[in-house]
Amino acid sequence: MSRRFNTYIDIPEVDFWRTFCMEQGVLRHFEKGEDFVTVGEVCRYVGFIKSGTLKYLAFSSDGCEHVVGMEFAGEFVAD
Repeated sequence: MSRRFNTYIDIPEVDFWRTFCMEQGVLRHFEKGEDFVTVGEVCRYVGFIKSGTLKYLAFSSDGCEHVVGMEFAGEFVAD
């Protein structure tokens, strides 16, 4: 299912970053609802999702939450 959302996943450079995260990274567990990065912050991390799902959220002017992207197990995050 994830292949339909993240078409870049088959680009060869993705393998480099996936391997880098797995070999050089630090395992971190995020609780449901915990932020990876927040608007206004500079994101200095990349990550590989070992299990679970990460969703990208945007909020409209009335405060309504909108899911604007998804990352799944076996994919990486770099925003």
